[in-house]
Amino acid sequence: MKEISGETFTSISSFITGLSQEQMTEFFTRQKEKQLYVHSYIVNSVGTAASLSSKVFANLLFALIIRCYEYEYGELLPISEERLAKFMKERNESIVRELKRNSRKKVYNGLRRDAEQRKFIDNLDWFIDGDNENPSGFIESERLNVKITAYLIVFFLNAEMEKIQ
Repeated sequence: MKEISGETFTSISSFITGLSQEQMTEFFTRQKEKQLYVHSYIVNSVGTAASLSSKVFANLLFALIIRCYEYEYGELLPISEERLAKFMKERNESIVRELKRNSRKKVYNGLRRDAEQRKFIDNLDWFIDGDNENPSGFIESERLNVKITAYLIVFFLNAEMEKIQ
């Protein structure tokens, strides 16, 4: 599987952040319409009581992931709720089993590795964690959940891409 490069991530990130507010709203709406269930899964990872900043960053994370995949692999077909739910149920059951045998850190590192997109995952981690110049919109307590969700979505999208290639 072709790895999504840091250049792709940077290019897509720059494109999105360079949009006007109106263009950004239209862009997010189109992305959400195309991948409604992936969007819901990512946005719900921050919880219903999340701050506005967290919800905005979850939408941005969703758009970054989907747009990077579309840039590298072409337009994604709409992903059904059933397919995504089945995959997430299986992976969540697997995570629960692994947590009974291994530490959280080991399970977390395994998820990162299973995503098979090291550079892309590094960039997503940077986006989620933020830095001095680009602070995160997620509060500290949300970040691990959001990262795990992002890794699972990347893992899922990789599996989807393998099916069509």
